Amino acid sequence: MARNSAFDTARSAYEFTFHNIAAFAATVWPWGCIIYAVHVAIYIVGLGELIAIIMSKAIAALASASVAVAWHRRVLLQENITGGAALRFGRRELRFLGVIAIILFICVIFVAIWFPVVIYSIKSHWPGAETASAYFPVFTLLLMYTATARISLAFPLSAIDHVGSLLIDAWRLSRGRTLFLLTLYALSIVPLMIFSKGLGYVMDAAAAQPNLAPLMFGLHALRIVVFLFGAAVFASAASLAFLAVTKTEAEGKT
Repeated sequence: MARNSAFDTARSAYEFTFHNIAAFAATVWPWGCIIYAVHVAIYIVGLGELIAIIMSKAIAALASASVAVAWHRRVLLQENITGGAALRFGRRELRFLGVIAIILFICVIFVAIWFPVVIYSIKSHWPGAETASAYFPVFTLLLMYTATARISLAFPLSAIDHVGSLLIDAWRLSRGRTLFLLTLYALSIVPLMIFSKGLGYVMDAAAAQPNLAPLMFGLHALRIVVFLFGAAVFASAASLAFLAVTKTEAEGKT
C-alpha cells in the first residue's frame, strides 16, 4: 500500500459517514437518547462518582459496540439498520465486546508484567535512569497502540460473523501494514477526540455559570453525538482497511 493510502482511507471513512448521515442518525438516535437519559438521571439523582463512572462507561460500551457492528455491516454488507433494530444487542454485539475485552485484558497483563520489570531494570543498571524511566510510560503506550492496531481488523471480522480465530486472522491480515493502520486510526479518531475535548472545556465553563445550564445540556447532547459519530468513523476506517487488505490479498493470489 502506498503511504498516502492511509490519508485517502481516513478521508473516505469520513466521507462515507457524512454521505450516509441519514442512516447514521437512524442507527444511533435510540442509543443517543438512552445515553443522554442515563447521564441526566445520574445528574439528578446525584449518584456517587464511582457508580456514575461505571454506569456511564457501561452504557457507552454497549452503545458503541452496537453502533460499530451496525456500521461495519453497512460498509461491508450494505446492510441497513433503523428504528428499534438499531437497539439490538445479541450474540454478534457480545462477540464484538468480547474482542474489546480481550484486547484490554492483553494490555493490562502487558503493563502489569512488562512495566515493573523494565522500570526495575532501568533503575538498577542504567545511569540517568530517572530521566529514562520518565519516558517509558509513553513508550509503553506506543507499543500497546501498535499491538492494538495490528489486531484491529478483528472488529470488522467479528461484525460479519467471520468463522475462525479473530485475533490470529486479524494479525495475519495486518502483517506489513502496521504503519498504514497506525496512521489511519490516528487520522480517523484524533480530530474527533480534540473536538470532544474542546466541548468538555466549554461545558466546564458553562457549568460554572448557573444561567448557562441549558447550554451545558445542549453541549452534552452534542458530545454524545460526537462520541457515536466517532464509533461510526472508526468502524468505517477499519472496514475500508479490511476491504483494501483483502483486495490486495486476492490480487496477490491471482
